[in-house]
Order: sequence, then structure tokens, then C-alpha cells
Amino acid sequence: MRLPALFIISLLAISGCDQKNDAVFGVKWNTSPDRYRYEKLPTYQVIPQRDGGALVYVTSPPSGKIGTGEYRFYFNDSKLKKIIYRSYDMTGNDSVETAKKEYNRLKSMLGQQFDSQPVVSEHVYNTSFAFFPCVSNPECGSWSSTFSNKDTTAKLSISMGNNGNGYSEDRIAGSVSIEYTPK
Repeated sequence: MRLPALFIISLLAISGCDQKNDAVFGVKWNTSPDRYRYEKLPTYQVIPQRDGGALVYVTSPPSGKIGTGEYRFYFNDSKLKKIIYRSYDMTGNDSVETAKKEYNRLKSMLGQQFDSQPVVSEHVYNTSFAFFPCVSNPECGSWSSTFSNKDTTAKLSISMGNNGNGYSEDRIAGSVSIEYTPK
């Protein structure tokens, strides 16, 4: 009689625990933002969010830096729920080619990390439109690849750049980003 009771109690205790599966950059999903205070990360900044969550912004992650840009760690209920890497804006006449080159580099890297075939959507419906605004609008096009493993989904994409003053008016600025979420 004791064995079934012990089993049920153990099962309830285990199911009540938060799973902390591996994310990326040396962190685990569902961890607390307090963990990052002690990492001595450059440009560490906590930004409160409207939904009560928090955003930890850094320019270098705890480990595994993949490029020059910004890394955002989103928390809700004091648990890590999303990580976004975003390259700095690529500008100039060759910005589309530069963005595609960086996208392909990251796509290759993610293919090795996730060891799976991605779901790819790389198309522009009308080539007379500027590339960055077009791939930022699902009605016009898309330039993305989605990878997944048992713990994480990663969506790589190209979108319009910001240039620090809102979206670029000349429409030749873009960025490459990866959004990581737990499964």
C-alpha cells in the first residue's frame, strides 16, 4: 500500500517542477532573470515590459556569440520565454546582398546546431517592390527559415532595418534576426 502512495507523491512532486530545458547561449528555458545579474555581461540592462515581464538586453550573451548585434532575453512570470538575436542594421546599395549573405551564414550554422531540415520560406511576390519592406510584409514576401529540436524552435529571418529613427525611409536598410522560443 505504501509503494503506490509513494509513487503518486513522487509523480506529483515531479510534475510540479518547472522544466529547465536547454535554450541557447548557455542558458536554460524557464530560468529567472536574476541569473544574468551575476554574469558580468556588457551593456546589461533590464527593461520592464507592459505585460509585467522583463527584457534583459545585452550585446554579448553568456556564451556562444553568433554575430555582432543585440541579444534580448524576454521573461514572463520571472521565467525565460524567448531570446532574440538581431544584427545591427545593414545599409547602403549592397545591403540586400549583405543581409542575404549573413542570413545564409546563420542558416548554415543553425542547420548544424539543430541537425534538422528547416521549414524554408524565401520568396518575394513582386520584384518591383523594395526587398526589405517586402519581406517584412507577409502579403508581399518572406525570407525565413525555421529550425527545431526537442527543446527549442529558432526562426531566422530578414526584415526592415531601423536606422535609429524608426523604419528606414530609403528602404535600403535591413537586419537579420533569430527568434528562439521553447517548445
